Amino acid sequence: MAEYAEITDPQLQERVRARYRNEIAVLRSLGFRQLACGLEALGPYSVILRFPILLLAYGREVLVFLRPLRLAVANALLFHTEPHAIALCMGMGVKIYSAFEDRTVLISSSFETHLKPRPGSSIVRLSAFPSIEKAWEVHRDQVSARVAQGNVALTEVAFRDYVAMSRQEEDLAQDR
Repeated sequence: MAEYAEITDPQLQERVRARYRNEIAVLRSLGFRQLACGLEALGPYSVILRFPILLLAYGREVLVFLRPLRLAVANALLFHTEPHAIALCMGMGVKIYSAFEDRTVLISSSFETHLKPRPGSSIVRLSAFPSIEKAWEVHRDQVSARVAQGNVALTEVAFRDYVAMSRQEEDLAQDR
């Protein structure tokens, strides 16, 4: 399981903002605001164990190398309050998360993923969309539809809430 940390190093924050400048600009135009820069670190020796992935990600992701030989990816996080959502900028595109009181997590993205929720999972992953704008439009509509059906959307938009949703996604997804 990955470890998550909020980035406090100003130089690394600047690298993240520079890499995701275009995605951040689109999200800001949609009403999102800066939440944090986050670091997702894989386990010890992941640089060696995930070397092929490292080669594919080089240039697309902001990579950080920790001890002992740990691979970490730095990302930008933004939030929206109408409806409440957290957007994650990553090398493949943008993921948008919203959580509900029943522990359901709605996830939209601007890219295809091989991860699929397991049967009975509380993760609802909408199909990939061709743009950030379209992903947000459909995500927003789905949140509204769920709320109209009586589901209660959570209104927390802190870094810890992103971590909780991301961990839930890791636990309840499969890559088979």
